[in-house]
Amino acid sequence: MRGGSGAPAAIHRVFARWLPVRQAQGRLRTTAHNLLQITYFGRMLRLTSLAPDIVEAVLRGAEPDGLSLRVLQRDLPNHWDEQRKRWRCWT
Repeated sequence: MRGGSGAPAAIHRVFARWLPVRQAQGRLRTTAHNLLQITYFGRMLRLTSLAPDIVEAVLRGAEPDGLSLRVLQRDLPNHWDEQRKRWRCWT
């Protein structure tokens, strides 16, 4: 591949630099995707700490106005009594 222009060597150097960057971007994309899945799983897992009577009311469609999955994922008290106080319809 010897030529007067040196083009193959120059192209090789460009690809030699570019390939690891592309591979790293692929790994970052995969890592970001996995992290998002773990984060989502963590938010969903928190819902298992919801008081049983609140779960039953939600399943019946009797949840109060303003109570949504987003609210529960963002601001869910750890203790059942605190949850019941926050959403007064269950006190």
